[in-house]
Amino acid sequence: ATIVVPDYFSLKGQFILLRDGVVVWVKSGIGVAVAIAISPNNEYVVSASYDKDKGKARITLYTINGVELWNTIVKGYPFHVDVSDNGEVLLVNDLVADLFVTPFLSGASKIFFIVKGRVLWDKDYYPYAEFTRNGDRVIAVRKELEFGDWSVYVFDRGGKFLWNYRGASHFAVSDNYYVLRGDKGVVLVSTKGEVLQRIWFSELKEDTRIVDVKISPNGRYFTVEVIDSKEGICRFYFYENRDPLIRSIKERLLKEIDE
Repeated sequence: ATIVVPDYFSLKGQFILLRDGVVVWVKSGIGVAVAIAISPNNEYVVSASYDKDKGKARITLYTINGVELWNTIVKGYPFHVDVSDNGEVLLVNDLVADLFVTPFLSGASKIFFIVKGRVLWDKDYYPYAEFTRNGDRVIAVRKELEFGDWSVYVFDRGGKFLWNYRGASHFAVSDNYYVLRGDKGVVLVSTKGEVLQRIWFSELKEDTRIVDVKISPNGRYFTVEVIDSKEGICRFYFYENRDPLIRSIKERLLKEIDE
């Protein structure tokens, strides 16, 4: 297994690649190491470091063997990076955010689509974005100031808007489906934005909320994580997607799993 991690305690903004638990290479950025990602095909690594004194970030693309392909400097805090199988890079940058204030709170975030060190397009007010698994789409979230709720937006690689879904603030992607999460429900949609199934958790109480969704790479299975903060219970709902009918498989409490 190959993993990449930022060394948050390094004064040189260091990033580490490990293979089967062994350090393969260490690279340095500027200031503090903030974010790093590896492409799905394990061919590229992108890192983001931040110089607080200058208020600038350095984004660097490497091969999996540690060869630097390019780097670029952008203004602002680099909250998140992603890289496709083609070596294209997504950056979520913010002029206000830092280690303690996320772009979800600042309202000054922007996504950048970078190829060979050059920004091809950018979009304002998107605090999170990532590539779809095959890299042909960019999926992002944005708070709609007019309505006060969140929406998921999908763009092509050229930055062209394709579709959006209101009422969802998080997502998980597979090859054929996206799972979108709102405060009280989950929606399964096709890659074209067609709603295939809605799952409403109408029984959720005031102290209970949906905190995460995951989907398998082939889109057959997905999970919904629900937390009851008052009772201290976390529930996992497992679903199977079939043509595209969804059938609940089982539900377990964390305390049952511990037993």
